[in-house]
Amino acid sequence: MKFLPWIGPDFGNSNDQGIPPRLLVVGESHYGEWDDDGLTAIAVENHITEEWNVKFMTSIQNAILGGMGEIAGEDRTDFYNSIAFYNFIQDMVPNPNTRPIDEMFECGTKSFLSCLDSVQPTHIVVFGFTVWDYLPEEGFSSCSKLEQDILKHLPSKYRHNEGHFDRGWIGQYEYSGGTALVMKCRHASRGFSPKQWHPAIRWFLQINRLDMNRDES
Repeated sequence: MKFLPWIGPDFGNSNDQGIPPRLLVVGESHYGEWDDDGLTAIAVENHITEEWNVKFMTSIQNAILGGMGEIAGEDRTDFYNSIAFYNFIQDMVPNPNTRPIDEMFECGTKSFLSCLDSVQPTHIVVFGFTVWDYLPEEGFSSCSKLEQDILKHLPSKYRHNEGHFDRGWIGQYEYSGGTALVMKCRHASRGFSPKQWHPAIRWFLQINRLDMNRDES
């Protein structure tokens, strides 16, 4: 693992935002030439202080909490201080108009479980269909009943293409020290609608281990 995850100072504590105490959000990649293992934390910290205004980070906050438009001040700080954030690709991508190559995704696959062991999440939201396809097979299992349930909450254009991706939309990971539920979401870039994705994410974040046990019983 090259780019270490951001782990907010309030991660693991209960909050009044309606999100699990141990939520890990997974993005795709960093862009540019600034190659530093602490870059993820630097990016989040600069977004919190509003030195940078990262549209992707605003979009994922709105998708998770159900907000709209720009976010500033305590609302931005409270959210990012409560979650962990990790970019899957472990190499710098030159610019947002350049797609990561297959080898970059393959390296990300190898590092992902190390991230889970470090963060110890209970819930993971993956923003990016390609990232989802490259998640490691090790430790992953599908959730058939929950798969049917989540379809009711997805944006309408995705409700009838559950067979398009082999892993569906939801699963769970067993990692060293714990278990995490994981869901797939579209990448929060151009054309992404936080309002359309919020119902599915909100539903997912309310699932707990009791629901999983009922699913498998």
